[in-house]
Amino acid sequence: AYRYKLSARRISQLAKMNRHAQRSGRIPREKGRSKLATTMDGGTREALIDPHGRRVNSLRVSITQRCNFNCFFCHQEGESGPDGEATPEEIETIVSVAAELGIGKVKITGGEPLLREDVVEIVQRISAHVDEVSMTTNGYLLAERACDLKEAGLDRVNVSFHSGDPDVFCKIIGSDSYPKVRT
Repeated sequence: AYRYKLSARRISQLAKMNRHAQRSGRIPREKGRSKLATTMDGGTREALIDPHGRRVNSLRVSITQRCNFNCFFCHQEGESGPDGEATPEEIETIVSVAAELGIGKVKITGGEPLLREDVVEIVQRISAHVDEVSMTTNGYLLAERACDLKEAGLDRVNVSFHSGDPDVFCKIIGSDSYPKVRT
């Protein structure tokens, strides 16, 4: 699977480029491999194809740049507060457009996605449009929200656990959060 981090505008641009490239013959149809995507209502439409002719079937959606850790390798680029974050409705719109183009899996990322108070709503809205919703988290707030996230439609969680050694872990993330993340 090939993954892209896309905005709704970029998805529309790629879809238009994809249709043009297929019509002009620059992206040939491969024998035995369908370039049609099945939509949630059972219909079909042309799938999103990357510049190498591969079908794109997954999408990463960064829902925040905020993080509760201060890892030395993180640049913490982007907005510094929640004012620039997309609303749950905007995120749902992006995912629904992507789903119409054949995206079946969405990974929620950040910063730290669990810092958003509306993360359960976001998962619920996304899960209505795709087959699988997963999330990458540092795990600090996971125990408090895991059940609600599962009920909302979260299928998988990847926890970034930078070291099993408490001292190394604390040096990496810039705080003494090892015991809470480990449990």
